[in-house]
Amino acid sequence: MNQQEEKLTEQTGEGKKQIFPLGILTICFLGAIVILRIILGLHTFLGTVCCWILGTVSYFGLFFLTAVFLCRRTSRPPDKRTEQGGQLHAMSVRAGQHILLQLLQRGGTAGQEMESLLKHSGIYFPYPYYCAAVLKIDDYGLISDDYSDEDIGLFKFSMANIASELLEGHGEVCHAGNGMDYMTFIINMEKRPEPGELRDIFGDAVRLEADYFGIGFSAGIGTVAEGLSSVSESYNNALDAVEYRLFYGKQSVTEYGSIAGQESVHMDYPYDMEQEILRQAIRFHNRVKTMECLDEFVEQVRRISAEDACLYIHQLGVAVNRALRQTEGISTEHLYSMREFSHFMNALTTLKEKQQQIRTSLDELFQIAAEGADRKKQGIVQKVEEFVGLNYRNPDITLEDMAMAAGLSSNYIRRIFRDQCGYSPMDYLVNYRIETAKELLRDTSHTAKEVAEMVGYVNTKYFYSLFKKQTGYTTYEYKKSLER
Repeated sequence: MNQQEEKLTEQTGEGKKQIFPLGILTICFLGAIVILRIILGLHTFLGTVCCWILGTVSYFGLFFLTAVFLCRRTSRPPDKRTEQGGQLHAMSVRAGQHILLQLLQRGGTAGQEMESLLKHSGIYFPYPYYCAAVLKIDDYGLISDDYSDEDIGLFKFSMANIASELLEGHGEVCHAGNGMDYMTFIINMEKRPEPGELRDIFGDAVRLEADYFGIGFSAGIGTVAEGLSSVSESYNNALDAVEYRLFYGKQSVTEYGSIAGQESVHMDYPYDMEQEILRQAIRFHNRVKTMECLDEFVEQVRRISAEDACLYIHQLGVAVNRALRQTEGISTEHLYSMREFSHFMNALTTLKEKQQQIRTSLDELFQIAAEGADRKKQGIVQKVEEFVGLNYRNPDITLEDMAMAAGLSSNYIRRIFRDQCGYSPMDYLVNYRIETAKELLRDTSHTAKEVAEMVGYVNTKYFYSLFKKQTGYTTYEYKKSLER
């Protein structure tokens, strides 16, 4: 191939008409002239007819060969120049999405400034009405531990395709980019949609994604805006709407219009309610009352914004987990660290799930508190028993003396003994004295009167009566039974 042909070949590209090499054209043309001159030399009618036929065949043959050549040239694999074109297109798409995000975040006059930039990126909005929609992955905090970033990207891609297909015919749909756990769409419409129309479409998209891929999305749909400069308000509305999955549950589709009329009550964090929950759980061990207080807490936060409700229920969960870790004598190895618990609470999507997690933590607190209380009660009983062991010979020992030794009130001591032992502290003193008396009676050198005085009884008759009641024997009968 000569230099001229090479130059012509290099100038050809995808979508351009190909030029047949000049050398081949010249050879074909000269050949046709030679054939025609030979045929014309016959000077016959047949020669004339054959000349016409051969000329026609040569012409169409040349056209066919040229067409084949062109097809082969245009169907060849893309070269580096084509790949560079694809990269430039991808960069243009990303640039367009960046401009869209700036538009959604800034709004106002920025819409007029950015409209021309969008056109240069190949993004056109021919219709007057706009609506933004935000889709968030449910349980993203948990899913991200099980799936790679590439897998999550594929879930988003499939969701974008499903939503775009379902929205086809309702206007122009533009995918405005992704966040870690969400994706944004702008729907440009010729007319205002019917009430609930967009909600139904995104509801179908959410269900299809869950059915085919097992991944839940929740959607928030903003208000319909007129003009590109107003789409930012629709976007902010969509962000507010999607957060109401906290109340409505996973795979919910919320239109901002359905929540706009709901007045959120401003409420500071209910610290008193938090303390009452912990007090009922830790101090009184009243599970029923504790759960009632928790339910009341949740009902209170349902009246405020989704953002504040999420913050308040999270704070309560952290307080319960902190109480768990601070419980005296408990090992924290099997408990969540504060950071782990905070991460886990944030990963939960709905208010119901967060409430259930707090219930679980409170049940653990009950168990641990009960175990701690048992250990404490056992310690109190042990202190009283030790006091009795050292002072049973004192005939003037009282319940108040035992309580003072344990550092508690006499009523509390009495209640602890009833709970732990099934009898009162004074009953324990009597049992201890009688058992000691039985040991002393085994030594025949001690008389019953001496034994009575040795175990703290000045009144001998009272000791005899008490011994008979406790053992079923008189002191004499008991000593005789030992001799058998």
